[in-house]
Amino acid sequence: MPHASKNNAHKYHEPDSASDLITFTGTQPLYHRELSLHPLYANNLNMSIPKIIGIVGASGSGKTTVAQALLALCEKTCMVSQDNYYYDLPDNADAEKWNFDDPSVIDLAQLAQDLTTLKNGSPVNGLRYIFSTHRRAPDTIHLHPAPSVIVEGLFLFSSAPLCQIFDFKVFIDIPLSTCLERRVSRDVTERGRIEKIVRRRWAEQVEPMYKKHVEPARESADLVLDPHGLTPRQCAEKIFKMCGLTHP
Repeated sequence: MPHASKNNAHKYHEPDSASDLITFTGTQPLYHRELSLHPLYANNLNMSIPKIIGIVGASGSGKTTVAQALLALCEKTCMVSQDNYYYDLPDNADAEKWNFDDPSVIDLAQLAQDLTTLKNGSPVNGLRYIFSTHRRAPDTIHLHPAPSVIVEGLFLFSSAPLCQIFDFKVFIDIPLSTCLERRVSRDVTERGRIEKIVRRRWAEQVEPMYKKHVEPARESADLVLDPHGLTPRQCAEKIFKMCGLTHP
C-alpha cells in the first residue's frame, strides 16, 4: 500500500530515443515563482504557479510508464525525462564499461535550471539524448510551462538543489529482482544488448548505484508507491488525487 511521508506539508516500454519520452500539451506561460505574472499573460488572472511532480524509482520500476499514465489524466501537462540530460559519452570511453548509473554523468544542474525556468512561467529548449549513439541530439525539445510538470528519473531527489524544486515527490517501491528482469527484457529486446552483459552491469553498476544514490531518497518522498497489483492507470490515479490535479 502506498503511504505519504510524515513530512508531507505540501508540499515498460522505453524507446531508443529519449525524445519519445517527452510529451507536452498546453502552451500558456504561467505565473513566475515570485508571483509576478508572465508579461505575455499579465491580463489572465486565472493562472497558477506550475506544480512540479517528480517520479523516482529503480531502473525498471516503471517510472516512465506511470508518468505517461499520469500525463493522460492531467489537463495541460508538460513531461520531462531526466535521461535527456546525460552528458555525451567521452570519445575515448567504452560504452560497455561506462557507468551510466552514476549521477555525475547526468547534468542535474541544467535540469534544475530548466525546471526552475518552467516554474517561473517561461518555455525551455530542453535537451534530447539518443541512447543508440550515446550523444545529445543537435536539436532540442521545446517545453512549455503548464499547470503541472511531470518529471521522471533516477536522481531527481538525490541532489538537494534539484530536489527542492519539486512540489510533490513520488518514489516507486518495487523489488529489485523484478526491476532486473524488466531491464534485461528491455535492453535485449529494444536495445540489442547481450543478456550476460546486462546482468553483469546490473550487479556491478546499476544495483550498487541505486542503493547508494537512489534508495536513500525514498525518505524524502511525499508518496512511496507500491505498484504491486495495480495498473499504471491506478498508480497514476493515486498520485493524481494526492496532488490535487484536474482532469482534462
